[in-house]
Amino acid sequence: MSAIRLGICALIVRLRPDAVLTHPYEGGHPDHDAAAFAVHAGIALLARSPRHQDQSVPEMLEMACYQADADEGIVRARFLVSDGDPIVRTLREEELELKREMIACFHTQQRILRKFDLGVERYRVAPRYDFTQPPHQGTLLYERVPWGMEGSRFVQLARGAMATMELEGSL
Repeated sequence: MSAIRLGICALIVRLRPDAVLTHPYEGGHPDHDAAAFAVHAGIALLARSPRHQDQSVPEMLEMACYQADADEGIVRARFLVSDGDPIVRTLREEELELKREMIACFHTQQRILRKFDLGVERYRVAPRYDFTQPPHQGTLLYERVPWGMEGSRFVQLARGAMATMELEGSL
């Protein structure tokens, strides 16, 4: 994951975006939580870099994905917790067609993506997360399926990465 964090920093420095869109830390899929961690860590590293002091740090936005609900089901296209109203945007027809074309490229995800309303996007400013704790109480979605990750293991890996990067308390 170190290469991913550094790659994110390098892309931000090169592209100088106003914002970076990532996944929320919600326990839905371990890859989503890892992406959230990598972006938060990459931007934290960038913010403290002496070479970056004259540049603004991009805003972190996140998209609504999916996670477990209390009744053993799945919540789709909603945030687990929201401190305010997310931004909800209905796509225009040409945007929706482009999104369909992009999604068609992900052959392995077709079964999952069919269950989402493609015509609406929900996103928000990313909150500050404590990656040293599971994203919520109870069983994470990726603990219910054989994806090879448990919340306790994810937290252990995040703590180790934060210590290596000297980011304790910075995310």
